[in-house]
Order: sequence, then structure tokens, then C-alpha cells
Amino acid sequence: MKLKILLKFLTLAIFYFCFCSNAIVLSAEQKKQPSPNISNQPSTQTSPTKQPSILTPQRKPEDTNINVQDIPVIKSFTIRFEGLYLGGNQALAGEKPPLIFTWDVESGVGGSSISSIVVEKLEGPGPEVNFRTSDSKGSRALNPASPLSSGKTIYKITVTNQIGRSTSSTAFIEVFALRQALEKVQLTNIAMPETEMGKPFDMSLTFSNTNKFPIFFR
Repeated sequence: MKLKILLKFLTLAIFYFCFCSNAIVLSAEQKKQPSPNISNQPSTQTSPTKQPSILTPQRKPEDTNINVQDIPVIKSFTIRFEGLYLGGNQALAGEKPPLIFTWDVESGVGGSSISSIVVEKLEGPGPEVNFRTSDSKGSRALNPASPLSSGKTIYKITVTNQIGRSTSSTAFIEVFALRQALEKVQLTNIAMPETEMGKPFDMSLTFSNTNKFPIFFR
């Protein structure tokens, strides 16, 4: 009987010891865990968005050094025949009508004065010409040394100012053979009055001429 009581007592003692040991271990583990730190929690509050700064464009100072194109200006350059050709630039081959060169030039925007004007022949069968002047406006006559040959002749004027800048322009004359000129003349009307046989009468003929010069019939 005493042995049974002793065994029960030992069993209860062992059970109580195990229970106390587990309680002590749990208490020690709880002490080891760090206390929650509010400051370590991620903040859900968003920082205000930084507004981009607006840059005001800087105004550049006005450039007072303007690059002016100081180039001479050719207002006109013409060539015409004198005499029966009524001042046109066309003539008949085989004749020697005077040629009149006329020009009118002026300084460019920069105001540099004209230093030289040169007129020369570029191409064609027309008379040679090569003269120089400094007059900004004028004319010069040229008397051909030989009869004109048919074809187109181009002449060039070059104007240069005191700073060395220049500009140029061209003009031309045309010379036609009589056969070529007559191809541009057409009979457009014949007027003949009623008359008796054997008596004289006057006849009227009308021609159209697309040449730039008159043609005379004898």
C-alpha cells in the first residue's frame, strides 16, 4: 500500500516538473522577442509631389549688325535698232542699221556707289562690242562695220560697285533673212473696185506682218 502511494506521488511530481519546465521555456522565448517598434513600420503617407519649375526663356538682345546684301541693281538694259526699224530689236540681214545700247542701274541697299559697267557680246553673229563706263544711266550707239548676218546675238551687262560686288543681265537682237521675214507676212485682203474693161483702176492690198519691223514693197 505504501509502495502504491509512493509511485503516485513520484508520478505527480514528474508531471508537475515537466509542466513547470515548459512554462519557464515559453516565458524565456517571449522575453527574447523584440517589442514592436512603431517607427520601423513603413509609412503609408505619401510625400507631396514636387512641381516642376517653369523656366522663363531669356530674351536675346537685338542684333544691330544686320548683314545687308549690298549688290548693285540693274533697273533696265535694252538694245534697239535705229532707222527704219522703229526702235525694235529685230532687223533684216544684209543691212547695217545702228545699234543703241541703253542701261539704267543704281546702288544696292548698302549704298555702295557704282564703280564700273561693262557691256560685251556673249554669243551670236552680231557685231562685236566691249565697252566700259561708270555712268549709272546712259546709252551708246554702235555702227556695225559689216552688214548684219541672220541669227540671234546675246549681249551681257555687268555692274560692279566699290566693294567688289557685282550683278549682271542680258539682252538680245535678232536678224532675219528676207525669206524668213516674208514668211511672217501674209496677204489678208484684196479690194478692187468695179470698172469697165480696158480702163485703169486702183487695187488695195492688205497684209499682216508679225515681224517687229516694217517691210516695204516697191
